[in-house]
Order: sequence, then C-alpha cells, then structure tokens
Amino acid sequence: MTDLKAIRVFLEVAAHLSFAKAARSLQMTPASITRIVSKLEEDMGQQLFVRTTRQVSLTTAGAIAATRYRPLVEELDRATDDITRATSPDKGRLRLNAPMSLGIRVMPRLVESFRLAYPRIDLEVYLTDTLVDIIAGDCDLAIRVSEAPKDKSTIWRKICKVPRHVIAAPSLFQRIPKPLAPDDLRPETLLAYSDAGHGETWKFSKGAQTRDIRTATTVVSNSGDFLYSVAAAGAASVCSRTSSCALALKKVKLKG
Repeated sequence: MTDLKAIRVFLEVAAHLSFAKAARSLQMTPASITRIVSKLEEDMGQQLFVRTTRQVSLTTAGAIAATRYRPLVEELDRATDDITRATSPDKGRLRLNAPMSLGIRVMPRLVESFRLAYPRIDLEVYLTDTLVDIIAGDCDLAIRVSEAPKDKSTIWRKICKVPRHVIAAPSLFQRIPKPLAPDDLRPETLLAYSDAGHGETWKFSKGAQTRDIRTATTVVSNSGDFLYSVAAAGAASVCSRTSSCALALKKVKLKG
C-alpha cells in the first residue's frame, strides 16, 4: 500500500511544481522531499516528474496520479475533521461575517448568548455590507439580509423574514410631492444599495399584483447605514431592510 505521507508530499510538489517550495510549505528539507518522491516513484514503477535545472513538470503518469489522488486525500481529510468535531468537545475559532447594521444592532446579544453556551469557542466577527465569498474570504459563516443566493453550491438556511420599507424624512416632501403608490416614485430621488455601482430594483406586491421600480444611480452605496443617513438628511428615499427604519424616519406609505 502506498504511503499516505508520500502521496501528500507528491501532491504538494505537483501543486507548486517545485521541490523547494513544497519543502517550505511542508516545513521539510528539500533533500527529504526529493527522497520521498523518489521512493514513491520507485514503489509505483513510474516517473512522476521531469526534473531539469530550470523547472519541474509532471509526466503523464504524474498528472494522472495528481488528478486521481488529490480528491481522495481531500475527502479523507474532511472525513477526519468530521470525526474529530463529532467526538471532541466544542473548541476552536469561528469566523463570522454579517452586514454592518445587523452586526451593530443585533449581533452583540447573539454573541453574548453564544459565548455563554460555548465558552471554549473563540469568535472573529467581521462586519461588511459587501457580499463575501465564504471560501476565498476565509469565513465559516455569513449572515445576509438578502434574497437566496443564486450560486447552487452555496449551502444556506432561511432564518427569518425581514420586512422592507420605503422610508424618507418628512423634509423631502417639502420639495417633492409625497408618493402614494409605487408609480409615483421618481427614480432620481431613490437611493440605490449596490456594491457594483448599479441601480437597484424595488419590488412591490399586493395580492397577485406586483410592480418593479428601478432606481437611478444618482447616489449608490454598499453601506445601508450610509444610505439611511442620506435619507435622514432629507435628500431622497431609501428601501431599508434593517432596523434603522424603526428610528427617526417617517415611513412612506404606498398604496397599490
């Protein structure tokens, strides 16, 4: 049976196409890496790498071995982690990401309850209104106030419904007529929430009737708190998902 350590070393060299870089990554000496790979090649009866003074490349056998071995080793590591988590007391570090407003207004109480229930787990809480890539961002869990992710590989669970309200300061309607229905909304007076500089579509529904209103890009921001402050100053209306609307702003009640 092929030594698992040797396979791990081989995969590291294959990933870097460098014995020296693999040695640094694994905190081993280059001589040890070379010896382990040579022994693996001897056991398999196949040359896995072409070595020159300038570069290291995979042979056909090496490329096949890397393709077949890597998912097996990754699955073995996941199984080992699952077994360890299932049989060990709760301990470790949990990295969380949440929107700024939600994090400031709601998360402190949740963190307090979590720490009392799991005192051996350390928390890293990052607040950002930008949608994060959980894998690339080295994040264990992200809490979002949004529609369901369109990425089919994302595992998500709905926690609760968050009502949305179109809100504005009363001073805004000293300059423009107060809207009574979605069609009365003027796109140039609507603030857009986006992290890509685009406008935002506000969806209204009543029974079987629906209406989509597209905002202009007069003011665009990826911060809900910032947009709330702009609306509070009387500059425009904002569609708020957060508890901000429970503060000083007056809701714009729309019919239809």
